[in-house]
Amino acid sequence: MQLAILIAVIGALAQGDAPGQPVGDALRRTLLMLGGTLVAPLAATIGSWRLSRDLAGGEFERLRENFPKLQSLVIVLWLAIVLCTMYLVEWPRVVRGDWSLAAWPLVDELLVLLPVVVPLVLYWSALARFEWLARSAAARQLGLAPPPWRLAATLASRVRHELGLVLGPALAVIAAQETLRLVWPAAGDSQQAWWLYGPLLIAMLLFLPLMVRRLWRTEPLEPGPLRDRLFAIARAQRAGIREILVWNTDGQLANAAVVGLAGGLRYVFLTDALLARLTDDQIAAVMRHELGHVRGRHLPLRLLVLLLPAAAWLA
Repeated sequence: MQLAILIAVIGALAQGDAPGQPVGDALRRTLLMLGGTLVAPLAATIGSWRLSRDLAGGEFERLRENFPKLQSLVIVLWLAIVLCTMYLVEWPRVVRGDWSLAAWPLVDELLVLLPVVVPLVLYWSALARFEWLARSAAARQLGLAPPPWRLAATLASRVRHELGLVLGPALAVIAAQETLRLVWPAAGDSQQAWWLYGPLLIAMLLFLPLMVRRLWRTEPLEPGPLRDRLFAIARAQRAGIREILVWNTDGQLANAAVVGLAGGLRYVFLTDALLARLTDDQIAAVMRHELGHVRGRHLPLRLLVLLLPAAAWLA
């Protein structure tokens, strides 16, 4: 999901940096943009309605088969509409040229990103109801009370987890660029500007774990035998970590992650649902798996893949 968001954001911002000459027919293009933002959410709404019928009818096999297909279809549709909006409707030129907002720091970028962000929020809203129905049905089968319906909290969690890691660094780089141009007007045409952008990107990579810790709702794993065991595994594998954090997702996500290139700024994240569902032995196995990414140098490779389109956009 985050790779698709990264492609959409980089594509939008790269087109947004095109010269800001007016393209004309701004009203029609704006209406096309607004209509395009509804296509993927409408598909998600129709699909989730059909999935709800399968859920009510107990068609669980069909449900498990069709839900990932619906998610993939909506994401591909959303990404295609975003790219068409940027490059065929030329939405960035409407914002920067026809509306003359190119000189407004971050305002033009935020408006350019509307066709990226708004459909995602609407899509997540459309699926939130179905996901809540599915969790409620699972809870009833176990004799438990259904979870509360909290749309705002669900959307806020999605925005932090899915959008925050992409939009945060991108907007920070843009803000630094535009501030630099105000202080040093020739920076946009100067090759020496890379001497400033390079350290900025390196600093962002090093301190990315701190940003992730703030974006996600986290707290240190409470002291006890499990915490001691997990730190012992890290020492045995010679994989330095600063902290093991509980990633609070209101029980919606059972997952783990390791973030950070340097041991002093590296965190292991374990979600609340994962800690609730697995035994200590299973959690220890998850810890070994995550630290295997550190030992295998997977984190720098993943960051390199993510940075390639960003570097091309900055160039």
